[in-house]
Amino acid sequence: MKHKKGFKALAAAVLSVSLLIGLVPATVFAEDKEIYTYVDEVEDECKLPDGAEVLESVPDAGLTSGWYVITEDTVVNKRIDISGDVTLVLATQGIKQNQFQYGIHVPQTASLTIYRAYDYAGYMNISAPGNGKAGIGGNEEEVNGEIKFESSKYIIINGGAEAAGIGTGKNATSNAQPGSISIAAGVRSMSITAHQKGKAIGPGVGSPVGEIIIHDEEKIEVGSSNADMTITYDVSDCYKNSKVSISKCTSHSGTDRYKSISDTQHILLCDNCRAMVRMEDHDGSPCSKCGHTGEVITHTVTFTDGNIQLNVAEVNEGETISTSSVPEVTPPEGKVLTGWKNEETDSLFDIANDVVTKDVTLVAVFDYAIVATLKEKTVVFKGVLQIRYTMDISQELWEDEGAYISFIQEGKDEVKVPITEGVASNGDYYYYYPVPIPEYQDVVTVRVYNGEGNTVLFRHISGDNYHKANEGSPNGAEYSILSYIEAKTGDTSINQLVWALRYYGACAQKKFAYGDNLETNYINPSVNIYESERTTNQVVTTGKRSDVNGLLKTSIQVNFEAGNDLRVYFTLEDGASPSDYTFSLDNKSVEPVQVGKNKYAIIVKNIAAPNLDHKYDFSIADAEGNTYTVTASVLSYALIAIDANTNEDTVNLCKALWKYSTEAKAYFGNKN
Repeated sequence: MKHKKGFKALAAAVLSVSLLIGLVPATVFAEDKEIYTYVDEVEDECKLPDGAEVLESVPDAGLTSGWYVITEDTVVNKRIDISGDVTLVLATQGIKQNQFQYGIHVPQTASLTIYRAYDYAGYMNISAPGNGKAGIGGNEEEVNGEIKFESSKYIIINGGAEAAGIGTGKNATSNAQPGSISIAAGVRSMSITAHQKGKAIGPGVGSPVGEIIIHDEEKIEVGSSNADMTITYDVSDCYKNSKVSISKCTSHSGTDRYKSISDTQHILLCDNCRAMVRMEDHDGSPCSKCGHTGEVITHTVTFTDGNIQLNVAEVNEGETISTSSVPEVTPPEGKVLTGWKNEETDSLFDIANDVVTKDVTLVAVFDYAIVATLKEKTVVFKGVLQIRYTMDISQELWEDEGAYISFIQEGKDEVKVPITEGVASNGDYYYYYPVPIPEYQDVVTVRVYNGEGNTVLFRHISGDNYHKANEGSPNGAEYSILSYIEAKTGDTSINQLVWALRYYGACAQKKFAYGDNLETNYINPSVNIYESERTTNQVVTTGKRSDVNGLLKTSIQVNFEAGNDLRVYFTLEDGASPSDYTFSLDNKSVEPVQVGKNKYAIIVKNIAAPNLDHKYDFSIADAEGNTYTVTASVLSYALIAIDANTNEDTVNLCKALWKYSTEAKAYFGNKN
């Protein structure tokens, strides 16, 4: 049984150790950030690897091995230098036309891979790389490293004078081998130009040529109808594509293998599989890759609702299904049409984007109209810790007046949050439930109700799978701060912080006699506080208290239950009025809060864990201008309590607070 009354009584108490002291949970404000994914070379949406960095600006020293996301807001002030193996994910639409204007330096010892972020064009425009420098690749007298374009919707690249658009710089060392250059099928539109005899892809003037690949075995779509490209190839491997116009062509005479393309020396792309094949392979014989002979191939698309055939359409090979061919469907009562699935593969078929490659039967997919889906559970370190639930709410449920989310924690009253109070983010909604640190083991159960107070269909994640509850009696989703800690333990990026959180929670439970299932094995009284930390976090006073007329004493307190509120109290003599004084916080005038007879407080609320060592100036001045200032932080209080050593549980709790603050500062940095 949990002794919650004991916790509340003790949490209201304060400790007297030369200054009046209370206890506080360490918490952190977490900023909600956009979560990026990327589109790979076969146009699948993929998660970024752990450690991928969203850049606010490109460092002057350039980028070393790793994954980086560049957004419209990323500051790029110069040519980007690449070292090691670097992958860029472009979350760009083209709003900043000249963001990449100076190009990207990829020396022979480095490699660069480029993707676009999901729902972004992956726009890049290189216009002024500098004379002798490739738009992407080597600087003057340098060959390029490996360069791979895996996905983008629009890229424009210009090379500097006598350098390649993509490839080597001017006069690169002749005995150095350039890295390969490849452009995958996921690149939709590309315009590449070179100036003063440099080639669009491959060599600058006086430079060697490496391997160049502009297709995969299945599909290629390079360039656009207005593309202006000069591309260097072996004369036997030139190509012609209706989506690419070839310009700046020169003679093919001479012994040099690598010459510009002309309209008379080319290889076709197969109309069906888009593979590159020799021109003679399209003299009426089947394509050597897919067998296509040039005639239009059609396939039958059959629509059903699972029982009745709704429509049959003929669709050309490699094309999407016309919306006019999609039949109207009457869903069963209480349900809506959510899409179509391929009967053979049982996977959803994207009518707008998936192409038809064979005969296919598409089956209508229905789902409940009033439904909530829990997509993610996590912890937000903000004020009192909060569990954040990310939900997909159906339109019907959102419009159901009175619908709400129910939160039930053992020993507490039910909390009801209206559906419409969800915080919108990328089509989802966030709902929050606060959990004070001593309650970190408590399980919170979540259910969803309509406006009439009846449960609705609520799907939630258990383990790695969605579980659909029975209509009318959905299972609740259960979670706790401890669940989050256990899930994150082992994640090297946050492992130390969640360990410190568990340590802090265990000490808080022990101190306030909260619950029977105490995790005392996580209490670690051996935390060291070094002399430099002691010096930094000492309370500092300025002026003489006795000089301020009517000021009897001061004290500090950190309110445990109120989310790290740091308070400094000023006690005045009988008959003194607060209107006779000026109160200020960090030299800014504030109104004090009366907390007792002749006792007034200046309060700083919701101090984030990385800032628990931040000192604030709390001041009082009388009518004559005499001023007394107390400079203190939350850790000032913890240090006093540790040194006072009046109670073992109090000392352990303050050491845990100190450790939690240190790890939060290391993980989050200074964030208010």
